[in-house]
Amino acid sequence: MPDNLTTATATSRAVPQRPPPPGVKDIADDLDKHINDMVEATLQAILTEVPIYRVRGDEVAADTRRAASYVYASFIETLRSGHPPNEAVAHSLANVGADRAAQGIPLGDLLQAFRIWARSAGATLHKVAKANNHDREAALWVAEAIMYWVDVISNLAAHDYTREQARMLRENEEERRSFLLDLLYGELAGETALERAENIGWEPAIEHSVAVVGTSECSHLHSTIEEDVAQRFPRSFVTTIRGEIVILRPSPTPDDYEDLVKSITRLTMEVDLCVGITRPRLGFTGVRQGYLEAIEALAIARSSKTTIVDYEEAVLDRILRKEPALLAELVEHTIAPLIEYDKTRSTDLVRTLETYFLLGQSPTRTAKILHTHPQTIRYRLNRIKEITSLSLEDPEDSLHLILGLRGKDILPHVTIPENKTRPYNF
Repeated sequence: MPDNLTTATATSRAVPQRPPPPGVKDIADDLDKHINDMVEATLQAILTEVPIYRVRGDEVAADTRRAASYVYASFIETLRSGHPPNEAVAHSLANVGADRAAQGIPLGDLLQAFRIWARSAGATLHKVAKANNHDREAALWVAEAIMYWVDVISNLAAHDYTREQARMLRENEEERRSFLLDLLYGELAGETALERAENIGWEPAIEHSVAVVGTSECSHLHSTIEEDVAQRFPRSFVTTIRGEIVILRPSPTPDDYEDLVKSITRLTMEVDLCVGITRPRLGFTGVRQGYLEAIEALAIARSSKTTIVDYEEAVLDRILRKEPALLAELVEHTIAPLIEYDKTRSTDLVRTLETYFLLGQSPTRTAKILHTHPQTIRYRLNRIKEITSLSLEDPEDSLHLILGLRGKDILPHVTIPENKTRPYNF
């Protein structure tokens, strides 16, 4: 029997609750004589009216014939005994649902097939009762039993159908995750890889973009986020690797990821959510490379406190990250003295410098954003020049300061140099 169902509860209404009148067993015997005709009529009606059964081919048709025969035989035996089917019979009836789920028959079409069975049984009952002049009360009792019976077997089959479908989904999800891990770690190649890709619906011949979503302290919501992403991008492949959500989908637009971030933010209520994306890549090797690029883009997004970073557009950050030792040296000789000055004197020189460059080196606009007087901004800029020995009027010096500010965000820690004098040229 299916889980959480007992024979008593599942089949208690398999026949009318009042005792069968005389003549029901005679009707059952006559129906038994026509069982082969009923099975074939039911099968042909199902194949005609429910196209998916026909599309699935001869194997499903043969299985449907066997199921129809068993349903009729069980029903006739129930008419003869006057009692609901036992546990073994109920289990076999329920298995029809699991079989159809495995064959890819939609649940609605399975239930339609049962209704066709009831209609065919009713038509044969009418024919047999009229031809053999059966008792009217007995015929009505059997007609009522047909309706009870189809309701019972529909519920049994639907229960096993949903249980089998859930099992297949779990199995498919495990295979999808395993495939994606092997894909992203570069462990897929050859015919086996193509076969696995086909089994889960992955198309290597189509370019796929990779996005890696980093969420802070919300691992308990990863499954919810994955479901939301899967609904938003129906053709996507989504999994979680090392606490980060990886999304692969065919050629998304930047707006897609803007919408994605808004959606996930609503789910997580996180303000530091970041996404690294890369351009579409082709094939197993291409997607693996795209994944590595998306991871780097995510790291850049985190360090620069940016929501979305496109790997292709983050050229400067990628260059700076190539030589961490040189980058640390650059930061030490440019921004580190300002960090130390702000720390010891509770000033705001670093933020002032960042805003100054962000607003096109305009003291007036910087003052407006920082809610202070332009003269105060000019004083701070002079102090920056004195502390770093770098001139904001000199393009090369300004470039060093800009790179130092960017490097400050990239490096996890800043080492304060002992020598605060002007560094050698970079």
